[in-house]
Amino acid sequence: MKPLFSRDRFPAHSNRRMGALSLLSNLLLPAVLVTATTLQAQIASDFTIVADTTKPSFSGFGGYPSLNNSGTVAFYAENPPGSGSIYTAIDSGDPVLISPGGNGAPSINEQGTVASSRYLNDGNYVELYKHTPDGQFQQVARTGNEYRSFTSFSFLGDDGTVVFAANRYPVSPTRYGLYTGKGDGTTTALAENLGEFATFGGDPTINAAGTIAFTGGKDNMEVGLYIAKGGTTAGITTVITQDATPVYNLDGSPFINDNAQIVFKAYEDNSGEPGVFYVNADGSGLTTFARAGGQGPEGPYSQFDSPVINKIGAIVFYANLDTGGRGIFAGPKPIADKVIVVGDSLFGSKVSNLGFFRGLNDWNEIAFYYALENGRSANRQSEVAAASDGAAAVADSGELSSHRDTAVARAADQQGSRDQSKGANRGLHGNARLSGDRRDA
Repeated sequence: MKPLFSRDRFPAHSNRRMGALSLLSNLLLPAVLVTATTLQAQIASDFTIVADTTKPSFSGFGGYPSLNNSGTVAFYAENPPGSGSIYTAIDSGDPVLISPGGNGAPSINEQGTVASSRYLNDGNYVELYKHTPDGQFQQVARTGNEYRSFTSFSFLGDDGTVVFAANRYPVSPTRYGLYTGKGDGTTTALAENLGEFATFGGDPTINAAGTIAFTGGKDNMEVGLYIAKGGTTAGITTVITQDATPVYNLDGSPFINDNAQIVFKAYEDNSGEPGVFYVNADGSGLTTFARAGGQGPEGPYSQFDSPVINKIGAIVFYANLDTGGRGIFAGPKPIADKVIVVGDSLFGSKVSNLGFFRGLNDWNEIAFYYALENGRSANRQSEVAAASDGAAAVADSGELSSHRDTAVARAADQQGSRDQSKGANRGLHGNARLSGDRRDA
């Protein structure tokens, strides 16, 4: 029997210090968050500071910032040490405090609403919450009543729906599953172990149409990738199963875009090697995007973290290389499709660590964390060109293809002037964003 889906999103090499909010990962990194545009194989350049150690005095950052199509970055930072909060920032504007307390992977939607988790005032319970642009807090769920713990990060859809994994009361018999909530005082069970499912991947996603993608294993031994519409078990349909496809050990963090294309990590039956794959939500078009089993002068990948796909069809992921390197990539060729890797020169030093998870928007901007060998880091904004031929093949819309080509041209046209304005390394810690031109194409 094939192994179940993968949960190895946090590789041992990453040197991330991990805490927990009732099993909800809280990543603190003394370094940077960044964003980048990913189209056609060029290395990231032209960073603009989004937040740094001077405004305010941040001492560490969560490893997984996110951003929306307006370029607003949501991130976790400590100020002072031991006291973490969620902030948003755009370009070089001042960071805006969203909430005291949070986790290392806040989620932001197109309306600018941010979802995360935090301890309640008594310190004994954790809540999942939303913070709206008009400053309203909405509790989605909390531990201590229905829920015992939240087992991974939550994800916020554009319609305000938060999808999350949790353990529930009672302790025995064990009850856990995937749930949705909108902050109106109620939550809905999408799927639980008391039904036809026995296990679940911990990081489901939801697109603008309200379609949820997740992986799971059923009581009948079926393991697969599934979608749900309407937020109930009755709306669940199978996308692919391990037994019916040449892949196994499906990623617990599949990502669905607004065109109902799903990208995920899995392992190949024929080689036993990991790869990045995408498929349409109706189960058609299963395609290998990048794989560890390839050979060639550029060298193959050795392992992948969970990938992300945007509406344009660009795919970005964090990966390890057989050569021992690691970094962020946007295609099957580690050199041609590199965004940034550990060891790259940056701001007068070299990159010593990186973090990336779902920090991609539809303008091919990437939000990621980095640290430098000299101990300095920052939140910055920058251009990246890095979408491979494989990424272009994902989107079959002529309109999307034209949009992608336009975005690449703009990145190339603006790169020179942006490089000139970058200036010397400011030697600051923080978060960064690599950004493209968000004007209408």
